[in-house]
Amino acid sequence: MGRGADDVFIVVGARSTIESAASGDMAVLVGTPKNGVDAIFDPLAPTNASQRIVGSKLGDAFIQQDIPDLIRLYRNGPLKLDKLLIDRFPLTDIGKIMTIASSSAGLKTLIRFDNN
Repeated sequence: MGRGADDVFIVVGARSTIESAASGDMAVLVGTPKNGVDAIFDPLAPTNASQRIVGSKLGDAFIQQDIPDLIRLYRNGPLKLDKLLIDRFPLTDIGKIMTIASSSAGLKTLIRFDNN
């Protein structure tokens, strides 16, 4: 059996994902669950593996520069965000959107403000 990945980036924030990443050299928690959700894992697993578990909230982002850069990359084609979407809804379906968003199925949902 292998020893796990060298570095794991947890971007979903689901409890089970966080718990399963307690192996390898380093786990970076990027996506976080809602407040009050606890992750449970054997503390000896990361200790025995000399693993680091670190958090990153916005990382080294410079929002005023990075967001316009990301928009430009998306509009010009190199950043393929549309391929990541599972579903699209008009704003008029806000009730349905909120129900889906409260489950893990809604992690990649786009709300359209133009109702098209």
